[in-house]
Amino acid sequence: MPSTVGVVGTAEVVVRGVEAVLHRSAPSMAVKLGAHALGSDVVVFVPSGRGNALGEQVKRILPRMEPAGRMLVLLWSEDMMAARSVVAAGASGYAHVTVDGDTLTSLIQSVYRGTAPGSAWPEVQLSSRARDLGLNERELQVLTLACRGLSNPEIAEEMFLSVNSVKSYLKSIYRRTGLSSRPRLVLWGREQGFG
Repeated sequence: MPSTVGVVGTAEVVVRGVEAVLHRSAPSMAVKLGAHALGSDVVVFVPSGRGNALGEQVKRILPRMEPAGRMLVLLWSEDMMAARSVVAAGASGYAHVTVDGDTLTSLIQSVYRGTAPGSAWPEVQLSSRARDLGLNERELQVLTLACRGLSNPEIAEEMFLSVNSVKSYLKSIYRRTGLSSRPRLVLWGREQGFG
């Protein structure tokens, strides 16, 4: 079990709430806040924002942490793209902010042991067919959002891309999957576990 857990975030009320939950569920764990938090064995980070912006926030904090420190990110949405973004940025694990104290403690221990990424909801397992097609991370993100029913402009806004870039990614996905229409792509994508 980690000897110290740091809690950082943009909203003090949320940080204090996580601190209170940890004191109740793991009273032997020392919880640090503020500037001292980044020197902890595990840092629980509660970012604000959404999508790829979360990964950028993780990238800004990681260099300020102790070299052996690990990060667990509490996300406000169950968006797998956001979860992948924070892990790709260097976080060791993620969970939804509504996670209960015992589960949070368990995830912190998992992150500390290096058995991450620890998550409080199942990671979308990419189908072997999607992997075999060689879809890149951006294509997987576009596919996931299309399977959730988002329009091209909505996907562009969510991913901070132009609509033309979204169309380009979709053309590549159509080419790699051999599909020729959005409804067929969405149906196939949902069968493969996207969305």
